[in-house]
Amino acid sequence: MGQFQILQTAASSEFYDGLEAQPPCIVNKKAYKFSTEMPPVLQLESLPVLNALTDIFQDNSPRLQDIALYFFPSELTERSRKNLDSILKFMNAEKSMLRSYINGVELLVFTSNQLDMDSKGAIAAVKTRHFLWGLFRQKKIDKAVERVPDLELVDMDIDMIGGKNMVGRADDVQNYKPKSDIPLGF
Repeated sequence: MGQFQILQTAASSEFYDGLEAQPPCIVNKKAYKFSTEMPPVLQLESLPVLNALTDIFQDNSPRLQDIALYFFPSELTERSRKNLDSILKFMNAEKSMLRSYINGVELLVFTSNQLDMDSKGAIAAVKTRHFLWGLFRQKKIDKAVERVPDLELVDMDIDMIGGKNMVGRADDVQNYKPKSDIPLGF
């Protein structure tokens, strides 16, 4: 049980308390591990939902099997139900999702409206009509960096005596003496 702090701008944020994170019946070990490391106040930023769903699920809709956590209001207070309703209204009006980082892993939070009808109906029949759900994913690594193998450094001598066997143009070399009162690199 904890709070959501939704960072809307650099100067403002909203707090919503009384939310409970619950794992699905069948949970991935890594997802369970990350869920135990969640702080009591989860700081989330709001982002457009369309790009994220397309990036993660391509042309498919998310299903129950994709869920790592459910977020429901605490059954103890009416305030927690109102807080969840406020978050849902905000996310639906802005067409947004929420993102947080926990120990280098992204937590992406969506509304139940993003699930396919069968999945949404299965949860609504058991718990509540609308809810939030989340998934964990490793922080993205730039694909260009990912494809470059670890290369061994090789010392190379370039022999260009008198410009013979040269392709292209020669660089113009100038003598430069740095001012002694300015350290190098500045």
